[in-house]
Amino acid sequence: MNEHYKEENVVENKKRSIPYASEEMIEHAKSLLQVPKKSIKKTYKVHANSVAGQGGYGSVIIVKTPHSGDRFAAKRLPHDTERNIESNLSEIAYLELCKNHPNIVQFKESFYVAEKKKVWIIMEYLPGGTLQQASKSRLFFRDPYCIYSQRSINGIRIFT
Repeated sequence: MNEHYKEENVVENKKRSIPYASEEMIEHAKSLLQVPKKSIKKTYKVHANSVAGQGGYGSVIIVKTPHSGDRFAAKRLPHDTERNIESNLSEIAYLELCKNHPNIVQFKESFYVAEKKKVWIIMEYLPGGTLQQASKSRLFFRDPYCIYSQRSINGIRIFT
């Protein structure tokens, strides 16, 4: 079994500039953030041509489990500043909260890779590229892209 992530005073009671999860949710997210006993790349093999997307906060790669070959999306995020740490823990908390929701990508597990100061969030893999890539395609308004978009919108509605 992996150890769980521990960090003292990650989230202080300061006025926040962006909405984050509650303190209770942050604490729960910390309990979900595992520290791998072996290299994360042995737990999840990086798929060839693995970069599925990249943004301002990190990148998403395609990984496989060595024993079953199941594919997952691994979101790799910097975990080096107080703001990044709180943002990452909030994302984990909200993904866990929305687990089993039919319109939100499914959270599997998360890891803190200390030597790289990164968090890996392992999620359900959805083929077809990013929503931005799909929106540039002429086929965007045909199935399955409309379905993915509608599901994304329905998923967002639970927070409003």
